[in-house]
Amino acid sequence: MEKKLALTEEFAEIERGLAEELRLAGVEKADPADFLKLKAELELAEQKIDELTRAESSQALLEKSLTEALSRLYELWVEEYKEIEAVLAGISQADSPLKIVSSFANDKKAMQAVLKEAFTGSRLRESTYQTVADTFRDFGELWLNRDKLPGIISGSAETFSEYLKQQIESLIAWQIPNTYSIEFRGKPLEQHSLGQRASALMLFVLNQQDNDVVIIDQPEDDLDNQTIYDDVIKIIRAMKPRTQFIFATHNANIPVLGDAENVCACEYSDGKIQAAGGGVDAPLVQQHIISVMEGGREAFERRREVYGSWLSKT
Repeated sequence: MEKKLALTEEFAEIERGLAEELRLAGVEKADPADFLKLKAELELAEQKIDELTRAESSQALLEKSLTEALSRLYELWVEEYKEIEAVLAGISQADSPLKIVSSFANDKKAMQAVLKEAFTGSRLRESTYQTVADTFRDFGELWLNRDKLPGIISGSAETFSEYLKQQIESLIAWQIPNTYSIEFRGKPLEQHSLGQRASALMLFVLNQQDNDVVIIDQPEDDLDNQTIYDDVIKIIRAMKPRTQFIFATHNANIPVLGDAENVCACEYSDGKIQAAGGGVDAPLVQQHIISVMEGGREAFERRREVYGSWLSKT
């Protein structure tokens, strides 16, 4: 019994000492009985802090992994573009009037359109989408630098960020399209006439040197003689050693200036098709060329006289 009283007195002494320490520390009306409860709450708070620290560290690792993955994805897009450029270089040769001009990931209008569709209901202005598209190269860069949005689209940054968080999963790996434009004789194709566009198409087809056989029906329907000689004939002669060309034509420049190895002259009469063939050096073939393609010998001779007269004056 005496031992129990002694322990009770000892505990009371400790309790009074703790109360005095709390009073000296400026804690008023503190109940020492709440000490264990407060200690448990402190331990719980420290545990949560540890969990948040680990989560923050994990998030940092995830951000690093995402940055590396996006960087690799961008490198793959660049590699893909270089392969496309290599193919286009075969078409846009230095001496060719046809050029295909490409720009890497330059279709920012497409980026704006994707943003606008993803942010449906946001009531953001068109200028906001344009500013974002012009500032960031793609959605990956946008996400990694989202903290800079307030300085770029100040008034709309909060709304934009909210929608971005909701849609980033579908946007982050979206590839900004490359842009391509076709130039013919130094001007965009859309600024040329239909005939000139047909010339560009013909040159494009002929420049595809991976074809063993090329068949073209009446190219003169859309091409003038100057284009046929300046562009088409020159390409044909250069490609003849490795490509077989078959033309159906009424234009004499193609078999004659193209140095055709075989000409098949066809004539329809009395419900039948009559054909005669041979090289351009064969007299019979030459007669057919003069008759069918040049309007007959008389017309041929007359043009030769006129052309000779013109040449003597130049």
